[in-house]
Amino acid sequence: MIFRHNNNNLFLASFIILILVSSCHNAAAFFLLRSLATSQQISNTCRYADSLLEQEAARALAREQGEKDTIARAQVEEEVLTQSTAPREPLEAATEEELQTAKKANKKFWKERQRLLLSLGTKNKKKTSTGGGGMGFGGSAGGAKKDTKKSKDSNSNDNDTEQLKQIAFNPKFDPDGYAAIIRTEGVVRKNNVVRKETTAKLRQFIDDELARAEEDIVAGKISEQARFARVLLKRNRWDMSLPLGQKEGGADIVMQALYEMLGDSSSGNPGTVGGIIESALSSDAQLHELASLISDPDSDRQILHPDMAHQGDTQLRTGPPFVTCFVAVQDVDDIAMGPTEFLPGTNTERHHEEFGDFDRRDGMLRKAPTKFALLNEGDCSLYDTSTLHAGSANRSTKRRRIFYCTFRSVSLGDDRTFDEPGSIRGDVLERRLSLAGIREVLHEWKNQKTEDSVS
Repeated sequence: MIFRHNNNNLFLASFIILILVSSCHNAAAFFLLRSLATSQQISNTCRYADSLLEQEAARALAREQGEKDTIARAQVEEEVLTQSTAPREPLEAATEEELQTAKKANKKFWKERQRLLLSLGTKNKKKTSTGGGGMGFGGSAGGAKKDTKKSKDSNSNDNDTEQLKQIAFNPKFDPDGYAAIIRTEGVVRKNNVVRKETTAKLRQFIDDELARAEEDIVAGKISEQARFARVLLKRNRWDMSLPLGQKEGGADIVMQALYEMLGDSSSGNPGTVGGIIESALSSDAQLHELASLISDPDSDRQILHPDMAHQGDTQLRTGPPFVTCFVAVQDVDDIAMGPTEFLPGTNTERHHEEFGDFDRRDGMLRKAPTKFALLNEGDCSLYDTSTLHAGSANRSTKRRRIFYCTFRSVSLGDDRTFDEPGSIRGDVLERRLSLAGIREVLHEWKNQKTEDSVS
C-alpha cells in the first residue's frame, strides 16, 4: 500500500497507531507515524504519538498498581481465613445423608412451584370465564373499565406463571441429588467424571495448545483475546479457550471429554455430569464457556470473588445463573498446587451483601468454612457461579490444569460484552449451543467416529 501525505492518510495512520498501541506494538506505532509525517506536520504528529505512548504507559502503570493492590488484598483475605474459627478442609464427595437432605429440600421446593403454577392457572381460567359488558350491545363505559382492570390482572398472573415456569430445577434429572447440593450449598464434588485415558491426552493437548497460542500471538497470527480471557492475577496463570469439533492438533480429545461428561442425544446417556446440569438449568441451558485454567508454579493467590453477582429474586425463583464444571486433568493432591478454594453456602443475597460491605466482610470471612478442591485426576467440582471462591497460590513445582465448561440459565440475558466475552472461542460462541444442542453434536461426532473406525 502506498501512503500519500495528506490529512486523510494521517487520520488513517493515527487509527493504525491506536490498533498497534492496543496490541502493545508501541515502538512500531511510533516509528510508523513519524515516517508518514511531512516536515510541516512532524512536530504535531510526534507530540500526538508521544501522547499515545504516554497514555499507554499510564495504563500499564495503573494495571501494574492494580495487580499489586489485588495481591495485597488477597494476602489480607488469606490472613483473615487463617484466623477463622471455621474449618478449612478438602472438598469431599457429598455423603449419602447430605444428598438425601438436599433432595428432600428441593422436592419440597418443586412441589411448591407446581402448586403455585396450578393456583395461578386456575385463577386465570376463572378470570377469562367471567365477563362484564363491554362497549358492544348493552355495554357501558363502566363495563369497559372493569374489563381493562381484569385484563391487567390477567396479564400480571400470566407474567407470574411465566416466571415460575423459568424455574429450571427438576429433580427428575437429579436422582443422586448433586444438583440439589449445588442449589443449597453452591458447590459439590463428583468423582470419576472423565476417564484417565482421556485426561492424559487432554493434559498433553492443553500444554501443546498453550504453547501454540503464545507462538501465534507473538507472530501476529491471532490476537490475545482470540485465545485468552481475562483472569485475576495473570502472572503464571492463563484462562485459555478451547476448540470444539476440530480434529487438527489433537483437538478431537476435547470432544471425547465432553462426550463422557455431557452424554449425547441418544436415550439413556446423560453423561457423568450432563444430568446434573440439566437438572439445575434445563436442557435449554446455553454453553457459555469452554476452556482450560492453567496455573504454573509461583502464581499468586487470587482475591475471593463470585463469577456472577447474586441475581436476587430472579435467582430465588430460577436457581443458579450459571453452573461451571471444573475437571482436574492431573491429580491436585496438595494445597501447594493452588487448588480452588470455595466458600460453600455463599451463593445467597445475604452473603453477597456482606461481602460487598468492607465493614462486614472480614467478620463474614472469619466465620465462613472453606473447601479446597483437592481432586484426583478425572474428578470435578461443580459450582453455582455466584458462590465465592478463589484460585489459591501455586507454591509447588507442578503445573495445575483444569478443563472446564460453563452453562448459562435461560432465565438470564446473555451478559457478554466485547471486553468480557467469556472464555469461549468466537466460532463456538456463534453456534449458540444449548445443552441439548451440544448433545446432538456429540451424538453425530460419536457416530462418525464409529463409522471411521469400521472403515
